[in-house]
Amino acid sequence: MSMFIILQPGKFLQSSSRKAFLFYHNRFRFFSYSISKRYATGTYYLLLLIYPLCLRIIPLLRNFMYSRVADYIIDYIYRHGTDTIFTVAGGGAMFLNDAVALHKKITYICNHHEQASAMAAEAYAKTKGHIGAAMITSGPGSTNAITGLMEAYQNSIPVIFISSQTKKSQMIAYSGITGLRQFGIQEVDIIPVVKHLTKYAAIVEKPEDVQYHLDKAYYVALSGRPGPVWLDIPSDVASSSLPQHRTMFTIPQQMHNGVTDEHIKKIISLLRKSKKPLIIAGGGIKLAKTRNEFRAFINKSKIPVVCPDMGIDILEYDNPYYVGHGGTKGDRAANIVIQQSDLIISLGSRLAVPFIGHEYDTWAPNAYKIVVDIDESEHKKKTITIDLFIHSDVKQFLKKLNACLNKSSIKDTWIHYCQNIKKSYALKYATVSTDKTQEINMYDAIHEISNQSKPNDVFITDAGITAYVSTQTIKIKKDQRLILPGATLTMGYNLPAIIGVWAADRHARIICITGDGSFQMNIHELAAITHNKIPVKIFIMNNHGYLAIRTTQKIFFNKRLIGEGPETGVSFPNTEKIAQAYGLKYFCIEFKKDLHKTIKRVLTCKGAVICDCILPYWQDHITVSSKELETGKIVSLPIDDMYPYLSDEDKLSIKSI
Repeated sequence: MSMFIILQPGKFLQSSSRKAFLFYHNRFRFFSYSISKRYATGTYYLLLLIYPLCLRIIPLLRNFMYSRVADYIIDYIYRHGTDTIFTVAGGGAMFLNDAVALHKKITYICNHHEQASAMAAEAYAKTKGHIGAAMITSGPGSTNAITGLMEAYQNSIPVIFISSQTKKSQMIAYSGITGLRQFGIQEVDIIPVVKHLTKYAAIVEKPEDVQYHLDKAYYVALSGRPGPVWLDIPSDVASSSLPQHRTMFTIPQQMHNGVTDEHIKKIISLLRKSKKPLIIAGGGIKLAKTRNEFRAFINKSKIPVVCPDMGIDILEYDNPYYVGHGGTKGDRAANIVIQQSDLIISLGSRLAVPFIGHEYDTWAPNAYKIVVDIDESEHKKKTITIDLFIHSDVKQFLKKLNACLNKSSIKDTWIHYCQNIKKSYALKYATVSTDKTQEINMYDAIHEISNQSKPNDVFITDAGITAYVSTQTIKIKKDQRLILPGATLTMGYNLPAIIGVWAADRHARIICITGDGSFQMNIHELAAITHNKIPVKIFIMNNHGYLAIRTTQKIFFNKRLIGEGPETGVSFPNTEKIAQAYGLKYFCIEFKKDLHKTIKRVLTCKGAVICDCILPYWQDHITVSSKELETGKIVSLPIDDMYPYLSDEDKLSIKSI
């Protein structure tokens, strides 16, 4: 008989070439002692004596894990579940850079612009379902990251930004001088700049405060409605020895769950009375990690589902309850069903203007509107009238509702109506030509890419009409994901997002669909894609410029064009030569007859590939349009009255289905 004693006294860092013992994040090997039965009793009493001593010694050992504050910061990020940091090395960040180099387990990916580091960290967090990390240098390095920070903030994505700073004695914040613009080398007083785009932003003033700020930053980033946090580290703090005694952060009392038994009873009563209920499934369902509870709810309730952009990949397109994605750039079927509904339950959606349209009173005019969301402030905007707002985490709401919900009372006629609308009108009039010798229609190209995709593929798109058509056309399959900049619609998101998605899931095939304009915005990140051997398939919808801007100028300014293409000031390099310069495979498609064959070759090709889809200069897309009144005021049409407009026959058919 043997007794096994398992000890894990702390994390030990091996000695470095600097002849100093750096304590690092390698777990102690488990010690096992085989003790014969005759000594078991004595050993037992010995353990009783030394156990309280071990409880005191082990925390003290942890104080010697790191030699510097910088080492502690990097290991903290790793220990809290983030295995990759996105960065551009900088002189101001030398101690943080060195700490990353010394760490044996964390991976770092180098970008060519801090904006790309920020966007990659945001895409990593979306894919991983956990906090992302970007490490940036002082001054322009910090300001370069702000667009990516804004994306994380507006899309509710948790990312920790670690910026370096000059030493405290050369910082504006501690100078006491009003109006001082700069003190130290490459210095900018970054915290006031980022304060309104973060949930928490602070300077780590003293070495003993580092744990407090990290603990608080992580708590704030991940609690409630998630979002980014920013810590600014002065160089003399980063290089300081880690103190034995550190300031601690106390986690505050959790927010009260706003859903009550009365709420649940009322919702169940409304569902029993409703003939045409509808669920709006927002991105908050993913953020709350409540997909299972959501699926259980729709399977039990049998209520049709419409999604805004950030919720498109919550359900497969072929799910019997999924209708489509709504909004001014949504698909027609989803908008028709929204307008026909008599009860709407919105889950984890901020009901943004691009989703509800600009004429708020015309959105779902006959529906009783229930909104469940973690952020009450989003629903104080003077847009639609909400009949019942429940300030609650979506996961807690669904758990409570599922426990009380019995058999569905929804009539099959409503479910069949929604599916027939989906089948008949999702992309009505999207494909303008069936002649395979014609130029490529964007809907045809993206439809073919979607058809040839496989389960577990990850789609990335970013901005402009390419993004609109992608979200309208991609039919999500099992375990597929769609990564997009959402609220910001940022041009240039595509290439950094590829890097972030790959770092989070190296087994998924990544399919990027972008426009030739967006492709230029962060084109330098092709170097990082090549360097890291990321086998992405990039499809460029090449319409010779900015089609969205071109279309806007056509509608509102009678084709008075500026800054939209080669004839008005914006030219583009040869894509094939770019691919060659970065060592990427290149394909080109000019005619419809070549779509299926070439897309198949691209998707099955090993390594990174660029496929140039040559499109016509002008192309219509499905959108909610607007009209100018006699007064000159421009008003939008209801969301179901989309361009290209339905015929009178189609409108009658919708009512008769």
